[in-house]
Amino acid sequence: MAPEPGESLASWIDRLGEDMRCPPGLVADDLGLRVVPGAVQRPLSLLFGITASDEQKAAVRAATGVSAEVFNGMHLCVYDGTVLDLSDLAEDKASVQRVWFREWALFTTSRACPACLAESGGVWMLWWRLAAAAVCPVHRLMLVSHCPGCGLELRRGTERNQGVPPRELLVAPTRCANRTRNRVCGYRLTELPRVPVGDEICAAQLAYLDAADGRPQLVAGRCVDAAEWGWAFRIVCGVVRFVGQTIELPTVTPAAAARNWWMMRAAAASCHRAGCPVTAPSRGRRRWRLHCWRSPGGSSLRAATMNWLRR
Repeated sequence: MAPEPGESLASWIDRLGEDMRCPPGLVADDLGLRVVPGAVQRPLSLLFGITASDEQKAAVRAATGVSAEVFNGMHLCVYDGTVLDLSDLAEDKASVQRVWFREWALFTTSRACPACLAESGGVWMLWWRLAAAAVCPVHRLMLVSHCPGCGLELRRGTERNQGVPPRELLVAPTRCANRTRNRVCGYRLTELPRVPVGDEICAAQLAYLDAADGRPQLVAGRCVDAAEWGWAFRIVCGVVRFVGQTIELPTVTPAAAARNWWMMRAAAASCHRAGCPVTAPSRGRRRWRLHCWRSPGGSSLRAATMNWLRR
């Protein structure tokens, strides 16, 4: 079974397990992706679903015929250098915990669109694991982050070992496989709440996904690269969180910025619910903000953003 375009690694392993009638944790073992509980509540490799080693790519190619490029495309590292910075990530607890705290991604869970899951038979998209993934622009629905059946985040697994594929039970990709108190939830995820959204936020979500894929963005008449745009997006989301829900953009705001305002409001709320930091921890917060504002060489974006904020 070949992975679908844009599918996440955990989703593909779940679907392989369903097709083979084998628990996904054992499928991961057979693919050369040894998955066991780790000391920081993660599987080993600690980088499961984030990035893949050359040895893992070779093992998966030998077992399934899936190319290294396709296999790599199921990991969050495809967004490195755009809306994520994984340059200092290594397979050690300190490195992983630092990146988890700093970067806007769901490293052990996922959001989901119930309509997408119903149509695809349980294909979970990789971009749903970005913390600023707020809406499905195809079905014009809010993405869902928590299961109504168990109350846990989707794809969490257990409260102790987050994101670890189960080794004892089969997982239907369209059902919640979270385990609490030795009980599998089993909620039908195709029946998740469907909350419709408007065209503005869908257009803004598409703009964010364009940046995530590395396409330059237009801000206040200036073309900026995707990494610069991603840093500014995080900063302005912090402004949105700070001022609350009462601020209104003036009519002279550039159309692209006004459209992205709706996305920023949704992203700020989504990141707050997911526990993703909009600012750094209190110790060293000022240095962190200056680092964000200066990185990566963002003079053109600083000027465009400040012009927008002054209007």
